[in-house]
Amino acid sequence: MSYLSQLLILSVFCPLFVWAQSNNELNSSSTEQIQNSSSLKFRGFRSATEDLPFMSEDWKISFFQLAATEPARFDDKKTTAVFFYQYFSFNYKINDSSRFSVRPVFTLESPGVNKYNDTVPEWDANWGDWYIQYSKFDLFEIGPFGSRINLRLYAPTSENSIANGMISQFHPELYFETSIRRGTSFQMAFKGDAYFHSQKAFKFKTESGKEIFTSNKEYELESYLELNQKISSKFNLKPRLTWFDEWKHRSPVNGFSSTHKTSFAPGLGIDWHPTSNFNTLLIYSNVTTYYGNRPFIRKDKRFDHKNDQLVALTNYRF
Repeated sequence: MSYLSQLLILSVFCPLFVWAQSNNELNSSSTEQIQNSSSLKFRGFRSATEDLPFMSEDWKISFFQLAATEPARFDDKKTTAVFFYQYFSFNYKINDSSRFSVRPVFTLESPGVNKYNDTVPEWDANWGDWYIQYSKFDLFEIGPFGSRINLRLYAPTSENSIANGMISQFHPELYFETSIRRGTSFQMAFKGDAYFHSQKAFKFKTESGKEIFTSNKEYELESYLELNQKISSKFNLKPRLTWFDEWKHRSPVNGFSSTHKTSFAPGLGIDWHPTSNFNTLLIYSNVTTYYGNRPFIRKDKRFDHKNDQLVALTNYRF
């Protein structure tokens, strides 16, 4: 079985058994709530099944999973490790256009060789950084574009964040979207991160026991342009252009200068949504670092196969 097949099975069909069991209820449930803004439509939360007995009607639960691996390793004789980032989201309806969410994050890594070239001998499970989120679906309009926003505040619950002295992380997301024609829409997104630490540098160990000393991140910014083209009732095609910016702290005591690097990632995504409650987005992209303000920041060759990434994003709304 190919590595791509393994990734699809792990990321798509693990949560699919839940969908299969409740498919009859999902097909007969109420239609998804749509927020309209002239020619603009946003997808929001909605009641999909009967409320759980221990929660009020304003609370809903959804599940998210990100599965990622490096296609360049598919030619290796050793098994390629797959990294999973996932959470259950407990969503509270404030009003028709606002939600508050609590998301306990946990991660998994499958056996194999990971991105640090370390061998992971067995399945490894850890807590990620838990966070709370406020979402506003109808923020404001600019010409044909409507907008929405997510505001997240993270707690240092992961082993890595505790080790690097993270106090908190603030993550805003701003989206602009418009419909071009029937079945075609366009989206711009800006996702930022501001990190607050008690120290500017830290040391961590890899699986092989190698110690790495590095400075902490200060800010990050992800910006992307995405076209969403409907190709059938269950599939959408999503070409995307993404820019990543990362800034790290200056730490004179440890001999670290402040750094800033920028990466560019063209990608293509295929979104499969068999029901309004379940969808998986598979994205194949190439991430190239083309700018760094310090000589030691490695610049990548354009479209080098070693920088390919394969990511599967799965959402399930109960």
